[in-house]
Amino acid sequence: MSNLYKFFKDEKAFTLIELLIVIVISAVVIFSIGNLISSSSSFFFQDNERIEIQRELRFITNYIDENLKFADQVEAAENKPSLNSGEFLIYLENSRLIIEDSSSNTRKISDIIIDNFSVSSYSNSSKLDLNINHVDGFSINTSILLNNHRAETGVTSGGYIKFKK
Repeated sequence: MSNLYKFFKDEKAFTLIELLIVIVISAVVIFSIGNLISSSSSFFFQDNERIEIQRELRFITNYIDENLKFADQVEAAENKPSLNSGEFLIYLENSRLIIEDSSSNTRKISDIIIDNFSVSSYSNSSKLDLNINHVDGFSINTSILLNNHRAETGVTSGGYIKFKK
């Protein structure tokens, strides 16, 4: 028994101060790693949101391009025009892009919120300029080449595209 007592009596141990320093350093390291993981996941989700917005904006421009490319008539207008049989209208309503047919049936082109939608056509040109702005500052400006149509009037700009397939 005396050997055991001698063994523990001579054994050196950590002091309370040393243990507190190790705990504080470990807490700082763990806190730093947690902040790094939190920041990187936040950036990841923000990037995914931006990618989704850009994908939706490209989808919208492709959708409009496919509908207008071979249309027989295309007209840009400032005010909402009336529709005749077989005509369609694309416009911004309540921050959503809408397509409407001549029977007044409407549907959303996309669910993302659009801040601004404008279109311009030019005289003797088969080009239509399209500008779409998202509320978060993303925008797409593109030109659509119309294969079967040429604008006859001067420069026309507005938020309505009327077309007939």
